[in-house]
Order: sequence, then structure tokens, then C-alpha cells
Amino acid sequence: MPEFFQKMDIHGKAVDSYLLKHIPYDHEDKQHADLVVDCCDDVRKNLTKLQRIDKKIVVGLALASAASVVSFVFPIFSPLIMAGVAYAAYQFGLREKANDEYTRSIENLANCCKWTLGGENASAPLLKNEDIADMLRTIGPITTKEQLRELVSSKIANQCIIQAKQDIKFLDTPVSKEEHRNLFYAMYGYQQGGPLNIIKSLGFVIKNAFQGFRESISTKLEGWRDEQQVKSSV
Repeated sequence: MPEFFQKMDIHGKAVDSYLLKHIPYDHEDKQHADLVVDCCDDVRKNLTKLQRIDKKIVVGLALASAASVVSFVFPIFSPLIMAGVAYAAYQFGLREKANDEYTRSIENLANCCKWTLGGENASAPLLKNEDIADMLRTIGPITTKEQLRELVSSKIANQCIIQAKQDIKFLDTPVSKEEHRNLFYAMYGYQQGGPLNIIKSLGFVIKNAFQGFRESISTKLEGWRDEQQVKSSV
């Protein structure tokens, strides 16, 4: 097992042990502080890896989509359809493993949230701690308000929700904030990421990103056909 994943397993076991033994979080304990930082880093690294794969899937499917439009007039582009689909299928294969690793890191971070902010010692001043604030920024976009309430003490739930919800980006695609969060959560959220959600979200991205391209190609093709008709009538 690669060193990174060994460390991720160690982080998960450490958090589970603290929860099981009811050992409270102490922000002055370096081991405790480092564990929070490590769990956040695991999620960010795995999310970056997963999004990198998803961008490649979008490229493959977009290539196939664009080639299908152009091939009606220029059949020479037809092989690009299968090439794009094959590339996307290959990336989907890589995605399954990457998603498993990402899911494990989210579970670790969720348990870390329970450990640090879900106990009796949780208090509002603790939210000012930079490591805890970073944890909330990390877990905020991948949880709903209801899920976050289940992870933290009711005494500080409202403050946690306000502090956790930050602006996010979804594969660099410009969409409204509500759509942005829904798409991001459907693919990368805590206890989410099912095949149907992934397909729907990627489909939305491709549709919006290449709608302008399709319209541009269609306009040029119509102009080309008109020119050919004029030449043939002369």
C-alpha cells in the first residue's frame, strides 16, 4: 500500500480511537492539532485528484460530442467520436479507485469533526482556532446543514454552519451559486457521489461548456452549405 494511503489509514484509526475512548480534543496538544491538519490535507489531496480525473472525463465526452456534430459534414472526424468515448471510459475506470480513496478521507474528516466539535467540551472560542476553522472550511462544501448539525455539538451548530459555508468552484464551470453547490455536493459530498449523480453533473457541465461551441459550429456549417448551394447553381 502506498505511503500516502497508509498515513490516511493511520489518521482514521487515530480519530476512531479518540472517539471510542472519549478522549477530548486539546488544541494545545501537537498530536491532536497535527491529526486535524492531516485529515484536512487528505480530503483536499483526494478531492484534487478526483476533480482532475473528472475534468479529463469532460474533455473526452466533449470531444466525442463536438466530433459528432462536425462529422455530419466532415466524416473524417468520425473516429474522434470513439476516441473521445474511449478516453472518457478509461478515466471512469480510474475514477472508481480515486473515489474510494476520497470517500475514506471524508469519513475520517467527518469523524474528526465529531471528535473536535461534537463533545461536551466544544465551545464557540474553539472555532477561532485556525486548525478548526480550516477543518470547517474543508468540510463545509461537502456537507449539508443537516449533516453538519449531526457532526457537531448543538451548542455551536449555528456558528459552525455559518463559518463552514464558503464559496466553491465546480470544475471551473460558471454556474449560479445554488446550482454550483448542488452539483458539487452531488458528486463530491459526504455520503454522495453515486453513478447517477456523477453522470447528471458531468452532463450539465458538458452541456453548458460546449453549448456555445455547438452553436458556433452549426452557424459555420450552415454558411458553408449556403456557399456550396450557390456554387452548384452557377
